[in-house]
Amino acid sequence: MSLNISILLYGCFLMIISSALTAETLPAVRVGVIGYIGDATNFQALDKKYFNDEGIQVELRHNLTGVQSLKQVIQGEIDIGAVAPTAIVYAAMGRYEMSPDFRIVASILDSTNLNNVVVLDSNSIPTPQHLAGKRLALTKGTASEYFWNVFARANDIDPNSPIKITMDVPEMAAAASRNEFDAAVAWTPFHLSIMNAVDTPAISFSGDNIYTTSWLVVVRPDYLKRYPDRVRAYLRALLRAEKDLHQQPGDVAKVHSRYNGVPADLLADYYSLVHFHLGITESLILNLSQQADWALQEGYAEGDAPNFRSFIDDSILRQVYPQSIKLLE
Repeated sequence: MSLNISILLYGCFLMIISSALTAETLPAVRVGVIGYIGDATNFQALDKKYFNDEGIQVELRHNLTGVQSLKQVIQGEIDIGAVAPTAIVYAAMGRYEMSPDFRIVASILDSTNLNNVVVLDSNSIPTPQHLAGKRLALTKGTASEYFWNVFARANDIDPNSPIKITMDVPEMAAAASRNEFDAAVAWTPFHLSIMNAVDTPAISFSGDNIYTTSWLVVVRPDYLKRYPDRVRAYLRALLRAEKDLHQQPGDVAKVHSRYNGVPADLLADYYSLVHFHLGITESLILNLSQQADWALQEGYAEGDAPNFRSFIDDSILRQVYPQSIKLLE
């Protein structure tokens, strides 16, 4: 082997070693995910190494609910999490009995199509009105409660007429196969696994046009102050992944499918029902305030509704994607 070739090969070897060492020594960021539609850009950014490109090494922590991620953020067990608006309201108003030490730094998406009431046997429950007296599985302390209330009232149902069974959404498919409930409130795409778990003619009722949800990125204020560069890198990576999703949803769905087991073609179809847009808008404030009024009426919280603007810190998003911020001053 000539000296020039040896030098070239040795140089390539050093580049590979240097790259590996760089990836291993990047600042570690712990991020909570649940496999939900809203986590698509997290999985894409990890798979395409966008996080590494932006200077951080992300470790995904898989949870059953966004509430778990929010609590882990507050307790310092993870650095970044994503959660639906209802959990923000509960945390801010003391239902979780822990200090609401968090800030919303961005919203990943918003949609009216990501919550469903799944009926296991449409022969016995052909319409939502037939849910009275039936066993309804839902995840208490999460967006499921608020969605069910809105869905029930929109369909002239007493929200308290079903027999409620507390259960985490990812566990519902196995419970459905054991006939532990008659219907369930579940997020997309987990509702599909519930329907596929039974031999009876299952049906799903969506909350289209009656309920809007978001997937909100939360961090602790002390983490944001200490590591703004890491949060900035995280949002930049998500923005790159979001661009992929808009341009090549099928490719992103293939990556997402590897993490949650849902067929890629179905995930791609659901992406079309969601507005993926990294940003913060005034409608979020209105949504949180409306849910706070509901939480007070239901006795889930006491006192007065907080000023939800105080839980928003858009300073990093203003550096990453300022045109996506639509807040009234």
